[in-house]
Amino acid sequence: MSTETSGKVTAARLRRDAYLYVRQSTLYQVIHNTESTARQYDLKGRAVALGWPEDKIHVIDIDQGRSGASAADRAGFQQLVAEVSLGRAGIVLGLECSRLARDSADWQQLVKICAHADTLICDEDGLYDPAIFNDRVLLGMKGQLSEFELHFLRARMRGGILAKARRGELKLQLPIGLVYDSRGETVLDPDGGVRQAISLLFDTFTATGSAFAVVQAFRKAQLTFPARHRGGPRAGELYFKTLTHDQVLKILHNPCYAGAYCYGRARHTTDLDGHHHTLIKPAEDWTVLLPDHHPGYITWPRYQANLQILAANAAEALLALGHTEQAAALIDPLTAGPPDRDHWLVHVARAEIDLLRSELPLRKFEPHPYLVVGSKVRIASGPLAGASGILLRKKNGLRVVLTVDLICQSVAVEVGANEIEPLHAH
Repeated sequence: MSTETSGKVTAARLRRDAYLYVRQSTLYQVIHNTESTARQYDLKGRAVALGWPEDKIHVIDIDQGRSGASAADRAGFQQLVAEVSLGRAGIVLGLECSRLARDSADWQQLVKICAHADTLICDEDGLYDPAIFNDRVLLGMKGQLSEFELHFLRARMRGGILAKARRGELKLQLPIGLVYDSRGETVLDPDGGVRQAISLLFDTFTATGSAFAVVQAFRKAQLTFPARHRGGPRAGELYFKTLTHDQVLKILHNPCYAGAYCYGRARHTTDLDGHHHTLIKPAEDWTVLLPDHHPGYITWPRYQANLQILAANAAEALLALGHTEQAAALIDPLTAGPPDRDHWLVHVARAEIDLLRSELPLRKFEPHPYLVVGSKVRIASGPLAGASGILLRKKNGLRVVLTVDLICQSVAVEVGANEIEPLHAH
């Protein structure tokens, strides 16, 4: 043990426990990259060499097969941070900082907590005291390099995937009724019963103009709908089940049935707490869209017409329920609310908006501006015209409650949604 190392391994730190963190990013790596796993467990000998007895060395390896990009889903990492925060750890060991965290924020948090709790950090290259400035700077650089490495790895993989997708060669999971042939090309399912069921679904929707009517027609005729097992020992095996409204909507919205190849129909986001969300994008924002890529059950114009019918049905339903703002968002994008409308059931292009206007000429509705709780608004009409305040809540459809500054006080008043307008920041 060098003089510098012995100076860091103090009696106070040795009285506390050592924690070895072991992780591989995927289950494939856990099974096949056994040498890397063995090297990580071998760090236990490094702790023994530094003076920690074996009975005080704890191995945390419950995060095997989990990515280090976020700490949100890693119970082992969270346990490690908790042990350090409680002052139970004299040293934390990991083969390299990327095993502990690929995200700079998570890594810096751990380094900061270790410095505060007087805990050492040890990797394959050396021993560091986060309370010492030079060591802390070096640890910070290692964390950033680890995050850069993850970014470049993802960028290379993403670039290759996008290149294949733009050529229509990237294999995607196909919906029922479409399969890959021996040459890897997309073709109609060779099973005649499958093709007949899907064709009947589209023909019924064309005749009725309603997804619910399609479900009712299948149930009235006591018809089931085909599906294939996606995984497990029965992967690819055909079975039949009751047709549901949700399944009809998915089929009608899927451009693959119109012979189009598409990639990037959804946007994936991650919250600050690490939770993932998937948002559906409008067709004009899809990453790749290649019409006439493969045989389909319907034409592209018919696919677009089906979407227009679904949009009209959605607007009708919203109006019937009194949700004027949502219905107005389908009719006119200028009243369509917040910039990110990915949570809407449908996305309506300009041609579809024109169709909706022609289909609903006799409907009585007033498209109000989209109002967001917490936004600044002004009363445009009525006894309090000109007063401004903050929208507190919406209630009973068109009624809202807001605070208005009057005589240096805030009072709550209830007005109609058609009497107020949003105050846009300049």
